[in-house]
Amino acid sequence: MLERIDLFELFCHEQQCWGKMRPFVSDSARWHYLTHEQSSPDFVPWEAEPFEVILLCGLPGMGKDRYISEQCQGMDVISLDDMRRRINASPDDKTATGRIVQQAKEEARVFLRQKKPFIWNATNITRQLRSQLISLFTAYGARVKIVYLEVPWAQWNQQNARREFSCAHAVPEAVVMRMASRLEVPQPDEAHSVEYRMTDR
Repeated sequence: MLERIDLFELFCHEQQCWGKMRPFVSDSARWHYLTHEQSSPDFVPWEAEPFEVILLCGLPGMGKDRYISEQCQGMDVISLDDMRRRINASPDDKTATGRIVQQAKEEARVFLRQKKPFIWNATNITRQLRSQLISLFTAYGARVKIVYLEVPWAQWNQQNARREFSCAHAVPEAVVMRMASRLEVPQPDEAHSVEYRMTDR
């Protein structure tokens, strides 16, 4: 057993991943290795001219719209909340939500065919949901960045209250708590890159 442990340590040193993440030439090389079972970690995939899709992730009221306004000015945005408001649909209306998601995907395909960067603005709280969207985006050659946003609960309450005075609607705390129980924080292996924007105050 001790010999196996020593051999494993030696292997990790050879692969430059003992006590640290293995370095890759690029995010695309890393993504290719993670999504192709027989791929070598040293393989460098050919890349067409890259374009990026930003997939936002976070509970309601955590600052996704603020992130867009401060960090992504000028980028096209597909917002499920905006689409709901246009037809006055409740987030709890599963039938309407299904139609909205399909419409949003069709809008995304337009941008994807044009190789045009855009932002997908929704809660995207589970890995399964994110995976479905990432599969769609990467099928068109997009580079995907997940941006996870989280603020302390007290700050969330303030931000959520301010939604009452904007075009958005405050989300009941019970609803957010229910969503929080299902939240799966994005992991580094889910996309080309994952950015965590969390504040502790």
